[in-house]
Amino acid sequence: MPLMRRYARKTQLAPKRRPTAKMVTDSAGPGTELAKILARFGFKDRPGCKCALHAEMMDRWGCEECLRRLNEITAWLQQEAHARGLPFSAVLARQLIKRAIAQAKRKAS
Repeated sequence: MPLMRRYARKTQLAPKRRPTAKMVTDSAGPGTELAKILARFGFKDRPGCKCALHAEMMDRWGCEECLRRLNEITAWLQQEAHARGLPFSAVLARQLIKRAIAQAKRKAS
């Protein structure tokens, strides 16, 4: 089989990749920063979760909008913790979100 045919066949069969936390790390928004913080604790994107989608959304919103939507973002983290069977602390989650926002602000300036 010619080389180009094999390449074309492989690319046609390859599944489309959805964005992951690793793919989002080139930006410096609050969602990316939160993903980095959570990754340091061992919490990474997994198949079926909306982590990368939420991180991207937070990056689009920016720091001020994320602060206004702090409860909504906390609820996302709570849902994911519940889905993974992990304990959840809303106080700790809010602190991590605020830290991510502060890091994003620092990188933006």
